[in-house]
Amino acid sequence: MNEYILYNFDHGFKTAKNFKIGQYLIEVSDDQAKNLNELEQNATRSFTLDENLQPKVETTDYKIGKITETATLKVKKTELQPSIIYKEQPERNLIDDFIVFLSFITGRRVYLEHELKQNLSTNYFDSVVSKHFFHFPKVDLIDGFKNLDHLKLTTQFYNLVYANTLKDLPSISFYANTIINALYDKWSKSNKVSTYSGKKINTEKIKDYLKFQLNKKIAAKIQILVRSFLVNESRESDVVSDIVARINISDQPSAMYKFQKFLIGLNLIPENSDKEILDRVQRINKVRNMIMHAGDIISDKKLDYDQRLSITGNITFIIIGIVEYYFAKEIFKIDNYHVEQNAEEIRKYFNSGIFRGQKVFKETYEQFIDRQNYEWIENGTYI
Repeated sequence: MNEYILYNFDHGFKTAKNFKIGQYLIEVSDDQAKNLNELEQNATRSFTLDENLQPKVETTDYKIGKITETATLKVKKTELQPSIIYKEQPERNLIDDFIVFLSFITGRRVYLEHELKQNLSTNYFDSVVSKHFFHFPKVDLIDGFKNLDHLKLTTQFYNLVYANTLKDLPSISFYANTIINALYDKWSKSNKVSTYSGKKINTEKIKDYLKFQLNKKIAAKIQILVRSFLVNESRESDVVSDIVARINISDQPSAMYKFQKFLIGLNLIPENSDKEILDRVQRINKVRNMIMHAGDIISDKKLDYDQRLSITGNITFIIIGIVEYYFAKEIFKIDNYHVEQNAEEIRKYFNSGIFRGQKVFKETYEQFIDRQNYEWIENGTYI
C-alpha cells in the first residue's frame, strides 16, 4: 500500500475515522481530526434561540488558517494509473486526479506533500456536498473521470477548483464564465443542440429576401436622407448593400439558445419557460458578456456601483452553482442532499429572482444581511 498525507482536506470528522470514497481508503487519526481547527474559517452567522427561547443571531469572525495535514490516503500500487486531468505531466497519476475531486466536493484546495512548495491558497468556497457525505459517500468515481475525459472537460473541472482559491471577483467571474461556456457548448454537441432541428436553414435565401425588402420599403427614405446631406450625389444602392452586409444571419444556434437548452436539460428551468424566467436567463448572459468581452461589471444608469457589483457577484455564484451541479450530478452522479439543495436555489433564482435568500436585482448583500437579521429577530422567520 502507498500512503499519501492529505493537507487542507475538510472531512468534518472530530475524532479518528476510516472511510472509503470509491476505491480509495482514507484514514483520519485523532491528531489529524484536531488539525481541522487550524484551517481557515470564513465569517459565519448562526440563527439560534437564547435562554429565553427568543431568536438571536450569533456571528463568528473570519479566522486566518494554515495548510496542515488532516488525513492519510492509502492506495494499492495497482491503482496508480496515469492521470486523466494532468495528461501532459507524466509524473502525475490518478491520485492527483482524486485530490482535485476532493477539492471540488469540499470547496477547499486539497494538497499532497509534493505540492507544499508552491504558493498555496487557504481561501475556500462553500462545499458541494454536506459533511454527512463522508459517512456514506455515494459517487461514481471511475465513470466520472471517464466522462470528464470523453467530454474533454478535464481542464474546465480543474479550472473550477482553481477558481475556488481566488479572492477577487473579476478573476472568479472570468473563470466561471469560461467554464460554463465550454459546458453548454459541449453539452449541446452531445445532445444534438448545436444545430437547429428540422430542415436546414438557407441563409442565402434570407439575405436575398432582406435585400428585396430593404430596397422596397426603406430605399425611398434613405434616398431622401442621403440627398439632404449630399446634394446631387446618389448612394442608395451602396447604403442598402452596406446595411445588408452588416446583418449577421447564421444557421447555427446562438450561445443564448444553447445555454437555455442546457438549463432545460439539467431540469433547472422548464421546457416552456415564461417571459420572466427567460429574462433572468438573459440577465446571466448579459453579465457573462460584460465580463468576457469588456472585462467589467454590468452597466446600468438606473443602478449605483454597489448594486451593479452585487448583481455581478450574485450572477457569478449562480453560474458557479450551475457548473457545480453539472459536474456533481451529470458527471460523477453524486447522491447528496446538498447537491439537490444547490439545484433548488438555482431554480428559485429563475422562478423568483431570489438566490439563497437575496433579491438579486433589488438589494445589495449588506441590505440582504440587514433584512435577514431583522426577519429572524423580529419575526422568527429565516429567509
